[in-house]
Amino acid sequence: MRHRVVNAKKMNWDAAADAKLLHLFSQGLHKNDVAREMGTSISSSEARYRKLKKKEQNNGNQEAYKN
Repeated sequence: MRHRVVNAKKMNWDAAADAKLLHLFSQGLHKNDVAREMGTSISSSEARYRKLKKKEQNNGNQEAYKN
């Protein structure tokens, strides 16, 4: 079954939306279900998730250099 968001609006990614997105993915939801829950396209939610994870990894690397 294909996922299609009808009348999806441009997402304003704020801290609350980011936290919800990370939570949904951490619960093991399929990308289609995450997108549906967020009201975004699959590609939008995936791209934001990748960006947040990359940022998280970079922050971890910066902390390692501080020690």
